[in-house]
Amino acid sequence: MFKKDTFSRRIFSVLLLVVVGVTAFLLSHNSTPENAATGHVVSAPARASVFSSMGSSEAISPAVASTVTTASRAIYRFETPVVPGKPAVIAARFATPSAAEATIRSARLIELVEGSLSSLRQGDTIQLPLPDNRFVTGRINIVQRESGGQVLVGGQLTGDIKGTFSLGEDESRLGGVIFPTEGKVAYEIETGTDGAAYLLEKNKGSVVCMELPVVVVSRAVVRDAQRGAIAESYVVPDSSTLTTSAAASPEYLLSSRPTATVVAYLDFDGETVTDSYWNGGNAINASASGLSASQITEVWQRVSEDYRPFNIDVTTSRSRYDNAPAGSRMRCIVTQTSSWYGSAGGVAYIGSLSASGSSMSSTIPCWVFADMLGVNARYVSEAISHELGHTLGLSHDGLNDSSGNLYQGYYSGHGSGATSWAPIMGSGYYSSVIQWSNGNYSNNGNSGNNTENDLAIISDSRNRAGYMTDDAAATRATASALRFSSGSTVSTVGTIERSGDVDMYSFTTSGGGVTFTLVAEAGSVSAQADLDASATLTDASGNTLATSNPTGSLYPSISTTLAAGTYYLAITGVGEGSVPGTGYTNYGSLGRYEITGSVVSSAAQPPAITSAASASAVISASFSFQVTASNSPTSYSASGLPSGLSINTSSGLISGTVSSSATAGVYSVNLTATNASGSGTQTLSLTLTNPVPAAPSITSGSTGSVVRGNSFSHQIVASNSPTSYGASGLPSGLSINTSTGLISGTVSTSATVAVYSVSLTATNAGGTGTQTFSLTVTAPLPSAPVISSASSGSAVIGSAFSHQVLASNSPTSYAASGLPSGVSINSSSGLISGTVSTSATAGVSSVTLYATNAGGTGTQTFSLTLTNPLPSAPVISGLAAESTLRGTAFSYQITASNSPTSYNATGLPSGLSINTSSGLISGSVSTSVAAGIYPITLTATNAGGSGTRALSLTVTAPIISVPVITSASSARVVLGVAFNFQIVANNSPTVYAAAGLPTGMSINNLTGAISGSVPVTQATGNYVVTVTVTNAGGSSTQQLTLEVKSAYAAWAQDKQIGDINSVSSADPDGDGMGNLLEYAFDLSPSSPDTVAVTQVTVANVSGTKRMEISFIRPANRPDLVYTVEVSANMQTWTAGHAYGTSVSNGSGLPTQEMERTSLGAAGERIRVRDIGGVGQRFIRVKVNSL
Repeated sequence: MFKKDTFSRRIFSVLLLVVVGVTAFLLSHNSTPENAATGHVVSAPARASVFSSMGSSEAISPAVASTVTTASRAIYRFETPVVPGKPAVIAARFATPSAAEATIRSARLIELVEGSLSSLRQGDTIQLPLPDNRFVTGRINIVQRESGGQVLVGGQLTGDIKGTFSLGEDESRLGGVIFPTEGKVAYEIETGTDGAAYLLEKNKGSVVCMELPVVVVSRAVVRDAQRGAIAESYVVPDSSTLTTSAAASPEYLLSSRPTATVVAYLDFDGETVTDSYWNGGNAINASASGLSASQITEVWQRVSEDYRPFNIDVTTSRSRYDNAPAGSRMRCIVTQTSSWYGSAGGVAYIGSLSASGSSMSSTIPCWVFADMLGVNARYVSEAISHELGHTLGLSHDGLNDSSGNLYQGYYSGHGSGATSWAPIMGSGYYSSVIQWSNGNYSNNGNSGNNTENDLAIISDSRNRAGYMTDDAAATRATASALRFSSGSTVSTVGTIERSGDVDMYSFTTSGGGVTFTLVAEAGSVSAQADLDASATLTDASGNTLATSNPTGSLYPSISTTLAAGTYYLAITGVGEGSVPGTGYTNYGSLGRYEITGSVVSSAAQPPAITSAASASAVISASFSFQVTASNSPTSYSASGLPSGLSINTSSGLISGTVSSSATAGVYSVNLTATNASGSGTQTLSLTLTNPVPAAPSITSGSTGSVVRGNSFSHQIVASNSPTSYGASGLPSGLSINTSTGLISGTVSTSATVAVYSVSLTATNAGGTGTQTFSLTVTAPLPSAPVISSASSGSAVIGSAFSHQVLASNSPTSYAASGLPSGVSINSSSGLISGTVSTSATAGVSSVTLYATNAGGTGTQTFSLTLTNPLPSAPVISGLAAESTLRGTAFSYQITASNSPTSYNATGLPSGLSINTSSGLISGSVSTSVAAGIYPITLTATNAGGSGTRALSLTVTAPIISVPVITSASSARVVLGVAFNFQIVANNSPTVYAAAGLPTGMSINNLTGAISGSVPVTQATGNYVVTVTVTNAGGSSTQQLTLEVKSAYAAWAQDKQIGDINSVSSADPDGDGMGNLLEYAFDLSPSSPDTVAVTQVTVANVSGTKRMEISFIRPANRPDLVYTVEVSANMQTWTAGHAYGTSVSNGSGLPTQEMERTSLGAAGERIRVRDIGGVGQRFIRVKVNSL
């Protein structure tokens, strides 16, 4: 991974919940530890904060500290006062993200309590807020104090959300990161220009470099035919193939700009790092990179070329880094120790350079994991430039698809050959040209996702670097003379520092052939340059004579023939191909170049100094440096040399012994080489260093002791001015201040009691002195025992007794006074035992118990109650067997000797119970109980115990009588009408049955209910049904005669009109209606009826000229069909709506149903309208029998 991304500028005032505890912690370089403490009180003055957002402002009241005390620790929470209408505890605001911060979803302002971090201790528990009003809980692993007064805190998240957190505070700024392990979101604490602190929710990739590809052995590229996108998969090298040896050192310290303002230190030789922002504040023992000396030189060359345009010294010198101030130095640790972080090529916090020394430590590094990059110089250098870019504030360069969605987080580049291109802030492992970018690139319809101006961010004043001064002017009037190594041989070195920069050079020729070729600067790595250049040759009037910008190559070349005269050669950075497309612009074409070639001169050229532009010397030591120059200088000079050095004006040799009074530092020495044609000059940067001292010798004591859980300090004292100290093997809770050599802290209560062999080191430039320090950790004296066993007991005179004394804090001996005769205590185990003497008196004895350890003695008063011996247990006598009839009353009296005080019986059948005072068993055995023999256990109890005896109780069942049917032996059934008949019998039948039932009828075998409806098509007559009822006593039967009649026959029978008048056509009452109509409309067949009045009415509907007929269709007429017919002449009738069983009224009928209303048991009312025609109309109801 590349970064823990952006450290932007908003602020957050912190709400802290601190649980004070004691635990081990480790300390980072140049920091002072805060010792853990118990019960420490948080109190700090509060500061009001005012912030404004979107044109409004709001004042937040000063925060207050509150303390909640528990039995063993104090909990501290910083809160804002409760304001009406505002949330208690914390004030929050959610802000709309700006376009430049599209990853920020919300911002939360939190009131800052001054000194809130300085009050924390290693081992404390802290609660930090999230923007959604949740809190995360963490354990503090480290509290650091920087020399500038900054306080830094780091640790692990330990609640439901796991991860790490880091906080930093100085007088004007609070910063930090909450970094959950899971998910894509992190939370950044940033201080804004308004002095307020904000908690910002961000994509993790905007806080820390995430997922920088680690693959170096092979790469698979897949092109999506639909989207034209590129997906890459990688294979991580087998770790068994990598070297883990210490980093080799180059032949000399490497420095790209020895006098630059900002230092970028490449650290290859391994480090032990304890920093609040890394690994939750836990120590990281980083191994060396495993790179060889030549590989380190190659890496340095490549990284130097990337940062060539800026006032940044890329160096391998630790002293350059140590001497640079915080905020002006970066450190990239190249190591094979990657397991603490995971699978990534490297990692860095975005913006950590400007934050170092304030909200971050002054020594916060970034990381490159060589084991994840195959220990390959090219890949390692790309990762270093990328991670250093993050520390300067740069974000990742990837691809967005055509819809603007992120497609590739790290763009791996495009093109092929010498001009294949990739951005430094992408993953340019496999490209030839790797440059800074402003997002102006594309690939198969996908475009750059990050349009930030890399060059502007790097050179921003916050980073204190800026661009280097232009080394060659851009016009003919101000052109620099080409330099010649000898005679007509051209050798000129220059740098393109900015986009669009033009370097103009002049030369004079006597006429003839000239050639110019641009190459990478001598000694650099030509296979991976940043500069793609063009060359243009003009005459004195500015006319272009030749130009070169070759396609597919970075280096132009001109060869032509010129007349005598003065000419000009212009060099500038260019792009390649088309953008958008497979090319790139001139934006990042920056870097160093060398012009080679030849010019036929009309006159001798002045010298050009070709010796190195930098050198180093040691005070009080001899030094020599040979100035070399082209074109045969006749004399040399040098100004600005430190005391003790001089130059031989004839040979150009600088030599001598540097005076012991000289001051260490960088001297700018002006060199001049002169011949008859003029002089050439160069500035030599001469670095003077103090002599390497002898290695320190540790003189402080080699032994010490500490009680576990107590604080401890030991000052390492050593000769020869050590610059750093170290200690390995310290017990948990102790750490060393690597700057002062003070070992301090509180030994963890979980530390092993032992003698610790601690390896101490004291280091200076001359080497390292060591000492083995024997630290004896002992256990603290325990607290006096506290007796926790019961404070009372009882014993029986003449009987054995025992009681175990229990106590905390590991007693070593026990004692007891006041024990009754016959009982004693084991002084080693605390067991009181023995047989109470028969001469002892019943009553309460007051016994004093003692438990003792090295910390003291604990006591307890033990009340021992002595009682007389108990009587003999009861003996039960009486019958051992009894019997009873189920459902009848039963009683049994338990008899026993020795005066029982209570009785019991188990196994009694349901219905019986025992009187526990008298021993009487009584009741009636439930009728649901199964017959059989029930074993019952009888118990009689007194103070002396219990006596038992078995009682066998036989339960028998009573005799049951056979049921007898008492219900009617006949019933009438009407076809098509529901029928119900209940069979009744005595003696509680359990099963009913009926054989011979007509079709449509059935019996409920449990209740004896016969029900159903016989179809109208069933034959009428008498049906003989055999009914059976059964119980446990047996079964009985009865014949049930069912007289089955049609509905009409049943009606005629009920109306008692006799057999002669019962035919359907008969009219016994002479009212003109036969029995069928009388039956159809439920009229009386024995007295005249008026149908129009009682059942059927016909009416003209007013206003419609339509007739309606209305009639009541009685219930229980399953054998009839009622058809409404209409006619125009009473001769021909047309059927309309019909009503009855299996009648369906379709469409196209001459009638319309107007009403059909249920009348319950009386039937239904039907009203039908004639809609069949106009003119004279007739309507009637026709009844048919099925």
